[in-house]
Amino acid sequence: MVSAEKSIADALAQLPNGEVYHNVPEKMQVGVSETIEAGIASKVTEEIKKRLQGRGDIDIESGVRFDPSGMEMELVARPDEFEVFKVKGGEQFVTASIPSKWIWRVKPLKAGDNLIAIKATVKLRVPALNIIRPVEVEVFSATRKVEVNLAYSINQFVVTNWKEVLGLVVGSGSLASLVTWWIGKKDKKKAESVEG
Repeated sequence: MVSAEKSIADALAQLPNGEVYHNVPEKMQVGVSETIEAGIASKVTEEIKKRLQGRGDIDIESGVRFDPSGMEMELVARPDEFEVFKVKGGEQFVTASIPSKWIWRVKPLKAGDNLIAIKATVKLRVPALNIIRPVEVEVFSATRKVEVNLAYSINQFVVTNWKEVLGLVVGSGSLASLVTWWIGKKDKKKAESVEG
């Protein structure tokens, strides 16, 4: 009797090998959204490279098994480090003429060396066991340097603490001075237009 493990390994060996590509940038900045694209094809061509969105260099991983009838890719990151919005996702066909691709908008939320990964999932059909089993492969995993963005951090601080900031501004008399100056300027312009 054939073991389940051997049946799964045999079914996996029947799948074609392909090349996974992605363009996760080496460096990012807090609060600055990046377009990250990943896909799989039997061979990554110059045409595929030309159509890539985003500014990151293209990395290619060879020897990844794929199911032409459909597979899925997912970008994985800690929610406190990256905000991930799926632009193009779901299960997709993979053929020689139609390479698949997945697109995400990713906004770094925290400075530091932050982990980001891309996983591919194949719904493996195992005829010997009469089952379909999802097989997940991590095709990319690395830390990426996320740099501080002072303007974004200040903006986020003000948005989060606007009541306290307003209290400081009003309490210090700066707002009153600004309003007085603005009213004085308007009155001066009105007087000049009446004289002229």
